[in-house]
Amino acid sequence: MFETDSVWEYSMADRLKFGPGAVQELPAEIERLGGGTVLIVTDEGVRDAGIVDTVVETFPADLRYEIFDDVEPDPSAALFDRAARYADEVNPDVIVGIGGGSSIDVGKAASLLSTHGGEVLDYVAQPTGEGQPIPGSTTPYVAVPTTAGTGSESTSVAVVSLPEQDLKVGISDRHLFPDLSVVDPALTVSLPPAPTAYSGLDALSHAIEGYTTRRFDAKERPDSPADRPDYGGRNLLSDTLCRQAIELVGDNLRRAVNNGEDLDARRNMSLGATMA
Repeated sequence: MFETDSVWEYSMADRLKFGPGAVQELPAEIERLGGGTVLIVTDEGVRDAGIVDTVVETFPADLRYEIFDDVEPDPSAALFDRAARYADEVNPDVIVGIGGGSSIDVGKAASLLSTHGGEVLDYVAQPTGEGQPIPGSTTPYVAVPTTAGTGSESTSVAVVSLPEQDLKVGISDRHLFPDLSVVDPALTVSLPPAPTAYSGLDALSHAIEGYTTRRFDAKERPDSPADRPDYGGRNLLSDTLCRQAIELVGDNLRRAVNNGEDLDARRNMSLGATMA
C-alpha cells in the first residue's frame, strides 16, 4: 500500500486580464513584457473575421509585428515545427496567440522552440516523443482566446496531433503557462452558432472531467516536490472552479448560441471556459 499525497498545488497563467474591452490594454502589456517585435500566431478564419485587425489596430505605429496565420484545427507536429521556424526568422520579443485552442497551443510551442530549439516531439513525453524537460523560461507569451471552449489560455499544455499514428499527444510543463491571458468576451461575439455550441460543450466537458476525476489524496506521494505532476488530482480549489464553470456554461450556452450578440452570455461563457 503506497503513502497517499497530502499536498496539492494549483497554477495557471501568470496573469489574467478579463472583460469586454480587455484587448484594448494589450499594447501596454506588450510593452511591459519587453515590447520590440511581436509575432502573432493565428489562423486564416480568425484573420478573415477581422479579429486580428481589431487587435493590431490597438498597436502604436512604432510597434513592429509579423503574422503567422497557417494554424489549422488539431495542429500536427509538422505545423508546430513550421511555426517555430517562422518564429526563428522573426526573432520576436513577444509572441501573441489569437484564436481557439489550436492557435494558442501553437503559440505556446513557438515560444518554447524559438527559445530552446529542437522540434516539438523532443518535448512530448516518451514513448511517443523524447520527453525532454523544458530547461527554463521561454519567449514572453500572451494568449488571446476568441472562443469559449478549450481554456488553453489557463493551462500549461499544448496538444499535438499525429494523424499518421491516429494519436493526440501533448507537452505539459509549467513553463508553457502564458505570461498573460487576455480574455475579452467581445472577441467571441462574431463566432457562429455551431462553433459556439461545440466549443461550449468542450468547456463543459472539461469542467465535468475536472470535478469527477481522482482526488489528489488518492494518489501516491511523490518522492520529491519536483516529481509531483502538473495536474496532481482534483482539490478543493479546482472543485470550486469546476462547479462554477458548470453553472456558467449550463446557464449561458443556449443564450450564446441563439443570440451571438448577447454580451452577457458571451462573458459568462468565456469565464466558464477559463475556469474549467
